[in-house]
Amino acid sequence: MVHIYVSLDKLAQKLTQVGLLKGGYEFRAFAQSFSVNQPLFSIIDVGQGKERADYRIKEMLRTFSDNPTCKHIIFGGCHDQGYLLNLDQYKHDQRKAERITLLETTASARGFAELPNFKKTRFDSVFRYDPLPEHQYNSPVQAQVQAQVLAQAPAPIVSPPPGLPVRQMSKSNAVAPPAPLIENNPAVTASPTVTASKLVAQSTGSSAAADASWATVGKTGAGNGTISIASNNSNKKKKYIYYNEEGHRLDEPLPPRDRNAADAIDKRRDKAGRNFCNNWHLSNGKCNNGDFCNFQHAPKLNAGELNALRYKARSIPCKRVDCENFDCYLGHQCSFERDQGYCPFPDNCKLKETHGMDKTKYVRYDEDGNEEYARPK
Repeated sequence: MVHIYVSLDKLAQKLTQVGLLKGGYEFRAFAQSFSVNQPLFSIIDVGQGKERADYRIKEMLRTFSDNPTCKHIIFGGCHDQGYLLNLDQYKHDQRKAERITLLETTASARGFAELPNFKKTRFDSVFRYDPLPEHQYNSPVQAQVQAQVLAQAPAPIVSPPPGLPVRQMSKSNAVAPPAPLIENNPAVTASPTVTASKLVAQSTGSSAAADASWATVGKTGAGNGTISIASNNSNKKKKYIYYNEEGHRLDEPLPPRDRNAADAIDKRRDKAGRNFCNNWHLSNGKCNNGDFCNFQHAPKLNAGELNALRYKARSIPCKRVDCENFDCYLGHQCSFERDQGYCPFPDNCKLKETHGMDKTKYVRYDEDGNEEYARPK
């Protein structure tokens, strides 16, 4: 069995940008051929988002390392220190460690050389032994594409309809998004890439104060040279999801809880003898169980009572540390530790596994899939 987890679009964009592919269609064709060539060979597209591939790889390692019918595992994760913790539990168990061979491709991250009892192997005829270049170079594929571009006649210039505004972007204010997120045209020579850690957004006018601490590196915008002039409802509040640098979701603090509202829902719960349906009250009346639900639906709670119910729901841990549900009402970190610096119930806290986690906001996603990185301090 061969399982490869990858963001097809992001890797295809990178390979195209450095001149190893003509376009993303070539990589998708390769992935399809790889997956159909052998019945137990699979390339799994994990989509956009940090840690998605890591999460699945770690689960597969856990599942097969304890499976007695699995004779041997070749683990291709030596490029990432994030897997050391998952392998650490096996390093002193020689029987289990001997069933795992570490596949080295590019230079191994620090710590893998110190792991005892693990075998190591390389397949240099299959995998690259040097990292992908940061900047574009003129490969034979790219040179061929550029030659085709030069041979083409220039496209006619189409004037906009009368009355529509024409906006021109100033080059001095343009910020290049990092390579994996650019909607790249393979027929155009790309500029050197800018990584997220080096990205510094330049803001002008009154909008500078609004998001001064975040640098936008989203999929939409000026990446393809087009600007939308469609009307936009600026009054609608944008939803964001925040993650730390390890890809763990962070919760935003809730408004202060009204004690009277909290007492009111407790009394209603005790009187009915049933808890409230979080799905129905906190998800705009969405409950798949309908009249067969064992929890309370109508009448609706007022704003203060809903906020008090959210506090209760936050005490229940979400099963996904990398949760991507914008409307998830469950907890992803201990609010006591986040707000007070410590948890008064360290042993009984339902979210005690999040104690000590990095609470620094590193990246946020909006509902359109755009991602923004916090500027370095």
